[in-house]
This record gives sequence, C-alpha cells and structure tokens, in this order.
Amino acid sequence: MFELPPETIVRPSICAILLVLIPLFIRRLNRLDMLSRSRWLSFAGGASAAFVFVHVFPELSEGSRTVKQADPFYVVSEQHVYVVALAGFTLFYGLEQYVKDSSRYLGDSQNSRTNAGTFWVQLGPFAFYSCLIGYLLFNRHQPGLDSLVFFALAMGLHFMETDYGLRETHSKLYDHVGRWILAIATASGAIIGFLVKFNDAVIAILFAFLAGSVVLNVTREGLPGEHKIRFRAFVVGGTIYTVLLLLSGL
Repeated sequence: MFELPPETIVRPSICAILLVLIPLFIRRLNRLDMLSRSRWLSFAGGASAAFVFVHVFPELSEGSRTVKQADPFYVVSEQHVYVVALAGFTLFYGLEQYVKDSSRYLGDSQNSRTNAGTFWVQLGPFAFYSCLIGYLLFNRHQPGLDSLVFFALAMGLHFMETDYGLRETHSKLYDHVGRWILAIATASGAIIGFLVKFNDAVIAILFAFLAGSVVLNVTREGLPGEHKIRFRAFVVGGTIYTVLLLLSGL
C-alpha cells in the first residue's frame, strides 16, 4: 500500500490546522488585560520582524536566482522577484490608506455602511494572503522540517497580529464573518497546496508576493504604536526567533 511520507502531508497538515484555529479562537486573548495583551503582541511583532530580516530577505534572493534559471530566454530579470514583492507591499499599503481615508472623509452617520464597505475591500486580499500561506505550507522553496516549523510559527504569530488589527478596525463584522473567511481561506490554500504542485519558479514568485505583504503587515501590526508597544517584549521576541533561525541554519 502506498503511503505518503510525513513531510508531504502529516506535518504540513498539522501546521495548517493550527493556523486555521488562530483566527477562530485568538479572540480569547482580548480577555487579557491591556498590559498582558500588549506584551504578547509586541513579542509576536519582534519575532515576525526577525523572520522578515533573517529568513524572508535571504529567501527572496535565492528565489530570484531560481526564477532566472527557469527562464531560458533571459526575459525575466532577477529583480523581477523583488518587483513582485513590491507589488504585495503596495497592495496592502493601498488597502490601509483606503480604510483610513474612508473613515476620515465620511461622516459618523455613514460609519456602519463605510465600515461594511471597507471591511469587504480589505478582507478579500487578506483572504488571498491566508490562502497563499496555507499553500506554501505544502510547497516551500526550502523544504524540510525546520523550514516548515519556522514558517508556520512565524505565520502563526503574524496571524495573531493581523487578527488583532482587523478586529480593532472592524469589530463585530470581523468576529461574525471575517475570522471564519480567513480560516476557510487558510484551509483552502492548504488543500490546494497538497493537490497542486507548481514548479520552483512559480513558488518563488508566490513567496515574493507573500514576502512583500508580510513586510508591510509586520511594519503596520508588528511595530505597534506608542500606546501599546512593549519594547522589551519586542526585543525578546526578535532575539529568541533570530537565535533559533541562526541555530537551525535557515
């Protein structure tokens, strides 16, 4: 009887399940007092920032070489991967500005309608973002258990940050609908990742888009404002995650 190796389905599936559960149950963190919640979010922000600088940027460099080697006609430049990363960064930055502008220019009487409209505009790219993370659990440019664990852990901490930001912006809409859509998107991405395998060049491009999005979202949510930042917790999270990444050789 044919058996799939654990690294092909079991381990990524476990990670996918854990990531799916985060938007569904992380709201219990809101029951903590403001100080404890700020520490956890700052710790997660430090770890996410470490993941970006120590792992994502080097992975982008490696992905650019993969895309270049996959193009026999030399039409694609190594810099094109970074252009894709910039596109991911720009998309989520544009969404952030759209939400801010909508809240600023429309009056309080239209607040609920505005919130509903911006909610759906913002949620769509975040659903794609979650789907992409689910897919990359099964198809990463850098295979292996260490790569999987560190990717899943970083994305889990990152999900905590984005969940807090979306809930803070959209409140009941996110609790009633949004968190379920993000959970389904992550699960759908994992299923697609198991069933569909793209070549290394496509995976490198997908990771580049995710990388640009992660950089923006870490900057926005992982580096919280003065009213909720705990710098020591941020440094501890970043230091611990950096040391673990360096020890693993990723």
